[in-house]
Amino acid sequence: MKILAPAKINLYLEILCRDRNGYHRIETIFQEIGLFDKIILTETARRNVQITCYNEKGKIITSISNKKNIIYKAVELLRKKSGIQKGVKIEVYKKIPMAAGLGGGSSDAAAVLKGLNRLWKLAMKKHELTAIARKIGSDVPFFLSGHTALGEGYGDIITRLPRMNKRWVLLANPCIEVSTKTVYSRISRKLRLTKAINVNKISAEKARELLRSNIKKLLFNRLEEVAIIDYPVISRLKKYLIANGAVSSLMSGSGPTVFAFINSRSKGEALMMGVKKVFGFPSWLVQTR
Repeated sequence: MKILAPAKINLYLEILCRDRNGYHRIETIFQEIGLFDKIILTETARRNVQITCYNEKGKIITSISNKKNIIYKAVELLRKKSGIQKGVKIEVYKKIPMAAGLGGGSSDAAAVLKGLNRLWKLAMKKHELTAIARKIGSDVPFFLSGHTALGEGYGDIITRLPRMNKRWVLLANPCIEVSTKTVYSRISRKLRLTKAINVNKISAEKARELLRSNIKKLLFNRLEEVAIIDYPVISRLKKYLIANGAVSSLMSGSGPTVFAFINSRSKGEALMMGVKKVFGFPSWLVQTR
């Protein structure tokens, strides 16, 4: 069975607080985009789980046997919930860059949950899969719904929003390793030690209004302001995109990928060439879904 796992961008991301366990409660607006990993699921006679990841050229990146891996956790939790102990071979063909703020791993895990639910004829309802998804990772529940959604709690409480009209989106990945832990710890210190941050909550109603009327006004990412302290290239990239025709631009998630809304495909293609020439970064021109 073949299944596609889409990437996401965060149109909005606010950090509300950090709880006693050290986890951050957030509000975010997820938007699914047309950049996909391809996953092939094959049932096997043996009961083991085989996971192999390939790059775009079909070369093996890694073979996964670590039970802490997000895809492995998805299979094990699904088997435990269903009582089925069938084996499966999972081939993941990566196109979504890893650790890029685009949710590739979470999307892969959600795709495996949906795919195995069909392959094994489990007939689990969406709320059952969502309960499993929350145990895997905070972004995973969104990918069971997809399209456009408000994420609350740790990002795992999902409210569907009206799909935004299709827009061209340019993604540019600086190919730097951003420490999510460091970014979140920086914002925690700022929230705790200063009065500089006025937490800006957003309701589903407000999100719907801005999605219809003013996407540019909606775009916001609290993590961006601390990420650029250690990674100023993010700020430089945003400024370049805006100066050369992008309507608006923002870092996605905890970074480092920067996205920009573009008015036309031709402008997007020209801007891709510019990013490659000036920065040498990989980029993708996709559409919202």
